[in-house]
Amino acid sequence: MLNEKVKIIFGLLIAILAFSQAFASEPEQSTGVVTGRLLDAEEDTPLMFASVVLHNAADSGMVTGAISNEEGRFEIKGLSDGNYYLV
Repeated sequence: MLNEKVKIIFGLLIAILAFSQAFASEPEQSTGVVTGRLLDAEEDTPLMFASVVLHNAADSGMVTGAISNEEGRFEIKGLSDGNYYLV
């Protein structure tokens, strides 16, 4: 009798998990990219190894960052849709 109850509960649990996975929404794709080049405003030379920080425009929270290379170039990949600003 106890074994039958355990089997029924286990079967219901499996069914609930299967249905929840079937109706779960797909995760948001993170395909956005921000690229740029940092230059000294006066000398027009690359800003090497400078920090770039990406913030969420809605709450000013830091999202991620990058460091510019020898040419002053940087790239931030894997961003979700949204509004951001750089510092």
